[in-house]
Amino acid sequence: MRTETGLAPIALVVLAVALLSAMDAGMKVQTQYLPLMQAVWLRYATASLILIPVFLARPQRLTLRTLRANAVRGAIVAATALSFFYAISVLPLALVVAIAFVAPFFIALLGALLLGEPIEPRVAIGIGVGFLGILVILGGELRIGLTAEQMLGFLAAVAGAFGYALVAVMIRQQSSSDRATTMVLLQTVTAGLILTAPAAVVWAPLDGATLALGVGIGFLGAFGQLAIAAGFARAPAAKLGVIEYTSFIWATLFGLILFAEVPKLETVAGAAIIVAACLTALRPAKVPLTGRATARAPRPGEPGGSG
Repeated sequence: MRTETGLAPIALVVLAVALLSAMDAGMKVQTQYLPLMQAVWLRYATASLILIPVFLARPQRLTLRTLRANAVRGAIVAATALSFFYAISVLPLALVVAIAFVAPFFIALLGALLLGEPIEPRVAIGIGVGFLGILVILGGELRIGLTAEQMLGFLAAVAGAFGYALVAVMIRQQSSSDRATTMVLLQTVTAGLILTAPAAVVWAPLDGATLALGVGIGFLGAFGQLAIAAGFARAPAAKLGVIEYTSFIWATLFGLILFAEVPKLETVAGAAIIVAACLTALRPAKVPLTGRATARAPRPGEPGGSG
């Protein structure tokens, strides 16, 4: 596993969050016209067709170990997608995204447990403050109460957040042996294969609009996953996971434009807290110059070196 200190990993995950947020909004629209299983299958089938030429442009030899590891993650991806998109279909988009904000908390814990990555104090503070913002948002959203179906959606959103965190940490763990394009392609194909039979059972006819939307969702999902895999392969999971909080901004915009969802006062207050958490966690640490040993030029191969 490599660790970069520049802005590239952060920029990749910021881009990924924007693309995946647009995909989420598209899926919320799509599930109004197609069965959930079919909509999710269409997302992964289309993404697979997009990712195959990306992989072939720079192929990697696929070993049994690579296939096995990515197949396991692909199964988790399929379950995660079903959980998250079911939640989107029965709950407001902003609420589901707010619930999904527990993902960085899970990422930090799983990163520590599975990868042995230390949680820096400022990252821990950022996660804690961000979680406080989530509670403020949920307090406003849940004032009106939840039906049984909405409660199931709430639990599905939490399960989806945990699955997403597990996949993110597994990507970082496997990045030492597999390229980002390989990991994303194999997990996407696996998820599509797993969902093929269930989707066939509930299949509904596709018209031009739903097919075009499905292709667009697949495009956003494919390139969003490529960006996030590349980002998590370059920097610690706990640090990059906090960037997920910016998805609230996108969810608010898409919810307002597409579904006429006006954010509550608590939602705005929570968003401000979350932004503060992101800034706290991502602020570069200052390195004191205490002597010649710390002031030396970097060697080739070190961050800032020429190797």
